[in-house]
Amino acid sequence: LGLPSFSVDWKPNSFFELQASYALPFSPRLTLTQRPAAWLVLREYFGRVSEDYSLTAPFWEDYTQIELSGWGLGASVELLPFAGVINEPQLRNSSLKLTYQFGFLQRWRIYTYDDNDNRFTYELAPSHNFALTITLAF
Repeated sequence: LGLPSFSVDWKPNSFFELQASYALPFSPRLTLTQRPAAWLVLREYFGRVSEDYSLTAPFWEDYTQIELSGWGLGASVELLPFAGVINEPQLRNSSLKLTYQFGFLQRWRIYTYDDNDNRFTYELAPSHNFALTITLAF
């Protein structure tokens, strides 16, 4: 059981896909995906970004969490080098992805999970973020 989420997917053809989603309490997201070739995926998105991690080092209190939250606008280019070339299902899932995101209205927050007591909040300046992800499935 959890909080409800809603999603609308529209895929008029194999080239284009649009997904609009909303998860309570406040996490809207809009993603546009194009597949011009079997080996290439282009994706643009806008939405709320939120990540939570547990802090377990001895000097942290029990139930201490760190949260990064904010808004992001970005794009990614994903290359699927084995798509259409090799019929091995595992290798078809291998990829190389370059992602760019402009993050804004972001903050780091350290808090205790059991009573939601803020220990520290740091507002972040808008930032340009890049990621290179290599996935090799075999």
